[in-house]
Amino acid sequence: MRLKKASIALTLSLAISGTSQAGFFDNLFDFGQESADSVVEGTTSAVKSVGDSIADSASFITSNLTELKIKAKLGDTDAEYELAVIYDTGNGAEVDKEKAFGLYEDAANGGVMLAQFALAQKYDKGEGVAQNPQKAFQRYLEAAEQGYARAQYHVGAKYDNGIGTLEDNTLALQWYQKAADQGHIEAQYSTGQKYLNGEGVESNSVTAAQWLLSAAKQGHSNAQIAIGSLYMNAEGVDHNLDEALAWFEKAGDQQGITVAQYKIGLSLIGIDDKKAFAWHLMTAKKGHTESQNSIASMYDTGTGVALDHFNAIEWYKESGNSEAITASQNKLAKSYTDSNEHENAIAWYEKSENQAGITASQNALGD
Repeated sequence: MRLKKASIALTLSLAISGTSQAGFFDNLFDFGQESADSVVEGTTSAVKSVGDSIADSASFITSNLTELKIKAKLGDTDAEYELAVIYDTGNGAEVDKEKAFGLYEDAANGGVMLAQFALAQKYDKGEGVAQNPQKAFQRYLEAAEQGYARAQYHVGAKYDNGIGTLEDNTLALQWYQKAADQGHIEAQYSTGQKYLNGEGVESNSVTAAQWLLSAAKQGHSNAQIAIGSLYMNAEGVDHNLDEALAWFEKAGDQQGITVAQYKIGLSLIGIDDKKAFAWHLMTAKKGHTESQNSIASMYDTGTGVALDHFNAIEWYKESGNSEAITASQNKLAKSYTDSNEHENAIAWYEKSENQAGITASQNALGD
């Protein structure tokens, strides 16, 4: 019985609007409280009550739609907008994009901010009407001037890219910042970028960092990467490689993570060489060329790890540093010479094409 009841309720509820659904489920909750005992006892009164609740909700939808139509015909702009949404989405009536567009336009002309924005979106995307960047911009501007943050962001973007209007970095920033002040995440990121790059305003890395950090904290991945870079390069914020790494990790930016890890390793050289080696080894294994060179050099000099020319050569090979390979081969050859292992010395001098070393080792071997 429970499965059948749930199936009936779900099927019928999908046919009603979002607003009406809320009323329906309120009724259903009230019913459930009053009739739980009868459901347990296996009576049919519960199912009857569900049917009554659904019937009441369906009746409400019909009367509400009729009322909206009457109000819209009388020029009620709010009703025009609400009715447009119903026809646009199919929540409460059959989808009719043409009717929806006409009602959006009537409501927008009557000053309804959300209708102006909806109409701008239609012109912007070419939904139910031919795409028209100029008309889209005008409608966005109308809604933006009424303080709608989403519209303000779009106006900023249009000025930024010169779509539907002339490109103007100064006006782009002004509109971005209006939306950013209201907490619009994309606008905060765009505002930060403008201040960082000095577009439409004098470059200011401190202000840029503030806006980028605000967007980053709200989960904007590009802002997280940007603020990570600022921490890494000490732009607008104090130098903090741990913070940089943390933001790169939040953004899932593998390249940024690797660079931050490498720079952490660099910062530890001379302070804690063993830790520096561990950080460099981590990034060297990811294919980071500078890290591979650093690891090779540390093996070559015994910094933070035991002296090991063999490993140095292998890491230099990984990094493609042919000049360093030759130098390391000569060091290895000399170490063999110093320990009187002249045959091995000759072999490595031959690899490095060090004719003087070969001759010296051959002479020593002859002695």
